[in-house]
Amino acid sequence: MIRIAQEFPGLGLCLAKSGGNLLGKSYHGDLARPGIALYCSTPATPTANQMEAVVQLHVAVVQTRTVPAGAKVGYGGAHIADSETRLTTIAAGYADGLPRSLSGRGAVYYRGTRLPIVGRVSMDSTTVDITALPQGTLRLGSLVEVLGPHQTLEDVARDAATIAYEILTSLGDRYHRQYR
Repeated sequence: MIRIAQEFPGLGLCLAKSGGNLLGKSYHGDLARPGIALYCSTPATPTANQMEAVVQLHVAVVQTRTVPAGAKVGYGGAHIADSETRLTTIAAGYADGLPRSLSGRGAVYYRGTRLPIVGRVSMDSTTVDITALPQGTLRLGSLVEVLGPHQTLEDVARDAATIAYEILTSLGDRYHRQYR
């Protein structure tokens, strides 16, 4: 690598991305290229993520209902309720960047309570099991956490069998953004 750098005298050398920057000064070179670390996400490194998340995503509830045991939920009846189940529909789907692979695997959170996604993630909506919450906790307009203090980019990426970069770059333009 030093030979390549010698071909460009006077230019700084940077080979490390976010993961390399987290490995220590011997990996830094003349410049830092933080990449995904700008969003407080860490690529695969041997160190734990010590950064505080800067990206949060909260999505509104558009409907709640109770379904009986045996009710089919989602396109193609992908989920069958094994008992009476309270569900909510949130206003985000794969057109908004929620991977379809979260179907039956991912979750959202409400005040620290994990609420599993049931059925298929649809184009504009996702169905979530809210049975763990007290009756009446969520109503039209309540916000659930997709990304935030209880669920990181890495958590969603793991559940979707992908990488944090894909989750972050897939987030659609229909979300209201607030920059601080």
